[in-house]
Amino acid sequence: MDIKHINSALQNTRQNDAARKADEPQAKGAEARSGQAGTNGAEQVSVTDASRQAQALNEKARDVQVDNREKIEALKQAIAEGSYDVDVQAVAKKLLQTEALFSTL
Repeated sequence: MDIKHINSALQNTRQNDAARKADEPQAKGAEARSGQAGTNGAEQVSVTDASRQAQALNEKARDVQVDNREKIEALKQAIAEGSYDVDVQAVAKKLLQTEALFSTL
């Protein structure tokens, strides 16, 4: 896999996304703004659907019980023995996916 131009391609994507966001109408994000003055002078905060979804997912994640102790011990042993092989393609793919997710925030 040729990774020489990944950073420049990613940077171009971020610049294009930033330019696209700058061109969006200001009214589109009005429901996500906080600190809007109410009729009585109090501040109001609006929660977007994305925020509600993130909160619901966070609550569900807290309830999940994961026991990876056996898997972790097997990985530790493989690393200690020198028999653990890193799949560099999979690692690179996941890094790019993660970067793409964070660039959309």
